[in-house]
Amino acid sequence: MTGISIERNKVSENIRIKRIKRRKKMEIRRNIIRFSAVFLVFLFVSLTAGAIKSFAGSGNACEGGFNKRYTSILIYPGDTIESLVSDYSSEGSADRDSLAKEILSINHLSPDKDLQPGNHIIVPVYLNSSNL
Repeated sequence: MTGISIERNKVSENIRIKRIKRRKKMEIRRNIIRFSAVFLVFLFVSLTAGAIKSFAGSGNACEGGFNKRYTSILIYPGDTIESLVSDYSSEGSADRDSLAKEILSINHLSPDKDLQPGNHIIVPVYLNSSNL
C-alpha cells in the first residue's frame, strides 16, 4: 500500500467514526425527548385524575363525618315543607331553617305555595360516612 491510500483509509475511518458518534448523539437526544414526552403525559394524566377525584368528592362532605346525598320523594296530601324538614332532618344536617331553605331552593319552590300531592321533589339526606 502506498502512503496515499493509507491516508485515505484513515480519513474515511475518521469520517465513519464521526458519523457513528453523530448517530449515537441523535439517538440519545431522541430517547431523552421520548422520555420527557412520556413523563409529561403521565404527569398531566396523574394531576388531572387527582384533580377530578378531589373535585368530585369535595361537595358531599359535611362537618362531623357526614355526607350529603339527594333523594327524590313523592308528595302526599298534607305534606308541608315543615313536615318534610322534620322527617328528613338528622344529626348531620344543618339547622331546620337552613334545610327548609335548601329544599325550597333545590326545587324552585316559594315558601308561600303549598306542595302539590303526586309531585316529586328532591330532598337532601345526610348520611354518616360509615354507612356509605
